[in-house]
Amino acid sequence: MNIQYTLIFILITSFISAQEKVEDYVKIQHTLDDFELNGNVKEMTVIHSGVDYRDNEEKQYGTVARTKYTFNKVGQLDSLIVFDRNSSIYNALVISYDNHGRIKKVMDSDGYNLNIKEIKFKYVNSSDSISSEDILSIAVNEKYSKYKLIYQYDKTGKLVNAINNCTEKDLKLKENARIINDFIKKYTYNKNGSLKQIKSIYNDKVNGTLDNIEYYEYDDRGTLTKSYKKQLEKDNWHQPEVITYNNQGKITHYYEGDSTVNDEIYSHNINYYNEDQILMGAYSHTLGDGEFEWFKKFEYSWDEYGNWIELKTYLKESAHHYKRDDESIKFRFDRRDKRQIIYYD
Repeated sequence: MNIQYTLIFILITSFISAQEKVEDYVKIQHTLDDFELNGNVKEMTVIHSGVDYRDNEEKQYGTVARTKYTFNKVGQLDSLIVFDRNSSIYNALVISYDNHGRIKKVMDSDGYNLNIKEIKFKYVNSSDSISSEDILSIAVNEKYSKYKLIYQYDKTGKLVNAINNCTEKDLKLKENARIINDFIKKYTYNKNGSLKQIKSIYNDKVNGTLDNIEYYEYDDRGTLTKSYKKQLEKDNWHQPEVITYNNQGKITHYYEGDSTVNDEIYSHNINYYNEDQILMGAYSHTLGDGEFEWFKKFEYSWDEYGNWIELKTYLKESAHHYKRDDESIKFRFDRRDKRQIIYYD
């Protein structure tokens, strides 16, 4: 369970802003603002349920049935616990902070304690150009490996390199296991100082060297409008990803693959927002032999602080032999997420 997965319980791509996408090399969602929560929230429990189409009844099913978040008095995430439908702890994450309010350590227990990951943060000593908020290194110790990410900055304080060097001695590999031993990410910026490109060079145990390039485009006001990622695998650019954003930094379109090159590996996802930038609907279309598309629409209930406390999802889906505008296919109730929020006095 990686950090970003554990910290977002639903519709992950819909709630990540453009700025967070650019800064995901050091971004961990750990504040009330990250979760778009209002008020002095102390605790939030999210209960997940959906329709079991074997008997058409609403119930808790799947691995994740309930997620509990706790926050400290300054609005930082202290812990996140994921429970399965038998109320057993499936995942647990605990964050501790230093005296400056910076993340000091993350303990991440994944899959009924099958893998326990310890992540320690070290920060730059502040200078005229580099902020004391900038991360110097992140040390990760988990079941099958341990490694350290080193961050390097230029004289203006901009991140220029992120380096991971994981030696064979650091890996507890099963036979024929595929692992990326090391990588370096190189960051370049445009004339306005905004991130322009990230080039990642990986040393893969199986496939050798892999290159991954991300590009970022902005409008005249400097607002991120588009990001583009492509990977070179065995001398061929493989499955590019394109994301577009609206002027509020919300993801509007997500494309994976290139239908003009290979229509067997292609999908297109669209998010729809109201004037308050609340996600109201989503659409997905996947090509190939299993061509499939679905529409989702969302209904919210709110508390007095402006936090949603119930989210209902309605689904309309069809296989390739249906017409997209077939009126016989109706929306049906599919999922319910309830949030029980406790506030500090």
